[in-house]
Amino acid sequence: MELSESHSPQQDSLPNKDITPSSIKRKAPIFICTVSGGVILLLGVIVFVFMSPGKESESKTQNQIAERDNSGSQNKQQAEPSSVARNTSSSDTNTVITPALSKPESPVRGYLAARTWQERLPYVMNADDVRPKMAQVYRDLPTFNSDEFLPGTILSVSDPLVPVGKSCIVTVDISKSSQDLPRISYVVTHSKEGFKVDWEESQKRVEIDIKEANEAKWRKIKPELDIEILRWKQESSYASIEFRLTNKSTALLPYVAVDMSIENDKGEYLGTAYTNETNVRSGGTIVKKITFNNVQTGEIASWKMNIKEVTVDLGDGQRIDLTQFFKMNENLANSTKGYQPKLESCLNGHWQHSNSHYFFSSEKPEAIFSDENGTILKYGYKVVERNYSTGEFKVRLFPKEGLPYQCTFALKAPQKVTFQITHRAFKSLPSLQVMEEINKPLEEWSYVNKQESP
Repeated sequence: MELSESHSPQQDSLPNKDITPSSIKRKAPIFICTVSGGVILLLGVIVFVFMSPGKESESKTQNQIAERDNSGSQNKQQAEPSSVARNTSSSDTNTVITPALSKPESPVRGYLAARTWQERLPYVMNADDVRPKMAQVYRDLPTFNSDEFLPGTILSVSDPLVPVGKSCIVTVDISKSSQDLPRISYVVTHSKEGFKVDWEESQKRVEIDIKEANEAKWRKIKPELDIEILRWKQESSYASIEFRLTNKSTALLPYVAVDMSIENDKGEYLGTAYTNETNVRSGGTIVKKITFNNVQTGEIASWKMNIKEVTVDLGDGQRIDLTQFFKMNENLANSTKGYQPKLESCLNGHWQHSNSHYFFSSEKPEAIFSDENGTILKYGYKVVERNYSTGEFKVRLFPKEGLPYQCTFALKAPQKVTFQITHRAFKSLPSLQVMEEINKPLEEWSYVNKQESP
């Protein structure tokens, strides 16, 4: 046992004894790990080498896309003027407004500078909607002359600070190009895209400007007609009216036409008729007549006359229809005397001559005569004539018994009339009435009161 123990140290002191196999076994794992790490590192380098071109390509592609987007954005910006004003509307604060639309007067200048109606579209509100209408209006005017709107100075802007959604009026001086229409106005709307011409509303506004300019021009010739009603007269089945027409204008009137509509006491329409005349000189006066068939003079209570047509000759042979500018002044002859259209209405009530009394109804054409002897006679009557120029009217009386006769009343004062029988009728044949003149003393009647019966 001791030898064994003493011998053990000796064996341990031999370092080279059976050392190689055991050393290899102990160091192999380290080597394997080292080799494996190298292989992985090598593979990583290879993968990195192959992956790097892909990333570079992807990066390059992304850069190209970004450059293309930036290029499109730049092209869009280049399509618009570089100097812009921004709309301060709360609904769209990023809307870009070109200088041509930045002020109310800006689109008007561009609009008038355009040579064709298509070139006006960028300055017009809702251009796509109004394009067909503009094409229709300007179909015979393919181009515009820039000299038509001179000097083109902006005279006024009704509201330069008009808010978005509202409109203002821009007035332009074109007096150098048009003496008849020295100024023209446009309706301009403040939209999100800036200020634009409201074409449809501007068309209406221009029509107003033209009308006002024409009125100012034609007012210089004093476009007026005076109508003086002279008389109504019964002619068989026709009621005819005579009137005096005077040309108060300073121009020659190659053609004048007037019409008249009539109504009865109840406001019922009885008809319309007209008459005309040619070559009426300035200051010239003519007497004309209008007739209404199947109408009785006595049933005509009111009427209205209108200018149907008037043309003017300016001295160069050119004839212009100025009906809309002429005014008519209508009155009854002797209107200062207070005559009523129905002259016979002055008889309503109780009248007296000597011991004779006359009572005229206001409701229907009837009269009652009474005298001191107790004689009472009832009459119906028809109005034959109303003469406003002389203050007389003629009435045909129809007694209940006997033949009718015609008499003339003359208005001498508000409560005085003269009465005279002018014709007496008798029947010579059943179908024929002959009027015979007789001499009857003139009677003067005085008004008593409103009493209409004895």
